[in-house]
Amino acid sequence: MQSLLDNEYLDFDFGTALKTIRKERGLKRREVFEGICSENTYGNIENNITKNYDFRFLVSFCSRLGVTVDYLVARGANRKLENYSEKIIELNQYLRVIDLANAQIIVDDFYATNAVYELPTRDKQVVMFAKAALYAFTENCDNKKAQVMLEEALSLTFDVNNAYTERNRRMYNRWEVNAVNLLLKVTDGSNKYLKIAEHMLGYLEVHPVEHYEPLVMLLRTALANIYYAKQDYQQVLVLAEAGIKESFEMKSFVHLPVFYMYKAICLHTDNADINEVNAFARRSLVVAKFIDVPSVYEGLQSLAVENGINLNDIELQF
Repeated sequence: MQSLLDNEYLDFDFGTALKTIRKERGLKRREVFEGICSENTYGNIENNITKNYDFRFLVSFCSRLGVTVDYLVARGANRKLENYSEKIIELNQYLRVIDLANAQIIVDDFYATNAVYELPTRDKQVVMFAKAALYAFTENCDNKKAQVMLEEALSLTFDVNNAYTERNRRMYNRWEVNAVNLLLKVTDGSNKYLKIAEHMLGYLEVHPVEHYEPLVMLLRTALANIYYAKQDYQQVLVLAEAGIKESFEMKSFVHLPVFYMYKAICLHTDNADINEVNAFARRSLVVAKFIDVPSVYEGLQSLAVENGINLNDIELQF
């Protein structure tokens, strides 16, 4: 909402969006503006005669229309950025399925035309994060450069230097979580981002947002990876056991093989009964096999062997 008041949406065609949504809802003009502004003022907004108006009107109109401000933004095409919203949707979809080639095409187009600098904050953050993430996954990635790029994207909505102030105690969007996840990777689990990730995880567990499950799982897995690299097996075990429990509660099993294997490794490190160790290692590989991502299955096999777990002792019949 603050971004609206900062006038970054002045080039958006909210008038047409208001009119379209109102008609879709079967509402008359008076049902939208009455008690908020005059009929003449509303008419001028809807017909794009007046563009420099109080954006607080839009919040009230959205309430009457039964939509969010974000929805209105999505419907209000930027006059300078024709069809930009469709491109953002496409980019989101490509990032979700890790289609890096097509994501790169869209990101390059936004930067080649300088359109990225005209985007509203949230969409600009998506493009900037995508650019940083795509670079972070390149073979010759310079971790320091990737860190700077990710921090620039994150800083649009999140102050990393004042992460725990009252002002920042609010819902985290998924690009903030994704950025912190990658920052853990490129900084080798720096204490700053370790604390921020733990803070985010704790907050999301208490204040679940819509579709928060992937964010919680992403952060928990990232933290487990860092603590494993630091050989802090007690922390890894705590995260793995919580992850196993949550996987079943949320019916989300993508990260379950990793949690099972980490539990097996922690038990093995603690000299637990070898049958218990092998049981969790087997569960890890069985679930990974059914998820059917060969690289994950092979990676877990290697992880087991590196930690002294004998694959020959595990019955793997599929």
